[in-house]
Amino acid sequence: MSFRMKAAQHALTLIESKQVLGLGTGRAVEALIQLLPQIELPEVIVSSSQRTTQALSEVGISVTPFNEVDRIDLYLDGADQVLETGVAIKGGGGAHTLEKCLAVASNRFVGLIDEAKLVKLFDFPVAVEVLDSVRSSVARQIAAQYGQPNYREGFVTDSNHVILDITGISMLDPLLLEHSLQQIPGVLASGVFAARRFDQLIIGSEASVRIINCQ
Repeated sequence: MSFRMKAAQHALTLIESKQVLGLGTGRAVEALIQLLPQIELPEVIVSSSQRTTQALSEVGISVTPFNEVDRIDLYLDGADQVLETGVAIKGGGGAHTLEKCLAVASNRFVGLIDEAKLVKLFDFPVAVEVLDSVRSSVARQIAAQYGQPNYREGFVTDSNHVILDITGISMLDPLLLEHSLQQIPGVLASGVFAARRFDQLIIGSEASVRIINCQ
């Protein structure tokens, strides 16, 4: 059994029928979606992306628009890299802006990851979703202050925006970095999840599942 399926099986035990459930994007979440028909589902499920909505549709599950939801009881999502504190880097799949909105609205934010994504120091590029009309301006400001911005060519987000992936960026203070990037005009959201970090991590491996309570 894969680590994703092990983590998904544990995550399944956290889901209750009276919850408002939020689902992130990625292969770990898609493994969970395959298991959802086995349980009594919440009446309200919110999706973070078109990819997740499609995966839910394929198993006969519909989603509720986020605009119709006040709070999310449980939000399950993956990460590109994460610290034991729950601070994470997301955005490899380009869905981090809505993922961050769902995370901020959630009472409980739980990560589904494998051991390789649990790190001591971040070295994954930081994705920044920006307005295409000001992409060059944003890139110049990022290059002057933070690191090397790389335009993710041929990629458009669900909201029809573009992504700049920043390499060589200092991650010594993720909270300050997240706040600073957000202040650049034209930036919608970065893939730094520090202000709203994971509350708990479900870490799957070939042998077992490990749980870390981050806060």
